Amino acid sequence: WGGYVFWASDSAIYLSFGCFLPDTDDGWNMLYQILPDGTSNLSVLEYEMGVDGNSYIADFMALYLNERAVGASTADLKLLYEHFCTKELAEELSAATIPIISDDTDFRHADRTLQINNLDDLNGLPLEKYSFEVKFKPNPNDDNVTDILYMEVNGATNKISKIEAGERKVI
Repeated sequence: WGGYVFWASDSAIYLSFGCFLPDTDDGWNMLYQILPDGTSNLSVLEYEMGVDGNSYIADFMALYLNERAVGASTADLKLLYEHFCTKELAEELSAATIPIISDDTDFRHADRTLQINNLDDLNGLPLEKYSFEVKFKPNPNDDNVTDILYMEVNGATNKISKIEAGERKVI
């Protein structure tokens, strides 16, 4: 299902679509990235159904990692921040005062290994903010290393309000 333009930048255009098993809700939401030279990439989105805030984190991280992978301009990243983040956070990200991911990260590998874990007790819905732990593998040649971010989504605005670099775990 789907197939609509989800995001467009000077670096790429993204089509959103889903691939589901017949007669079920069991499937995968995906972004199909088309680059100016005609090459493309596929990104499977990490959605957890029924968890408020999760889709905003998943969409933002998929677009951010794929935009970084193709060397998106500062202006393109600023538009992404402004769309998905609160005004204050977007300004901090645009000014590069908050590092999201280190520059030595393999952004495509990080996207393929992305895991989003809800940190909230969901019994008291709705919440003012929804907290998530975001994990990914930064290096395809070293599966023993995992980077962790902590992110919050404002429940009233459905915008990411906090991104905090967590830690790098080495097993």
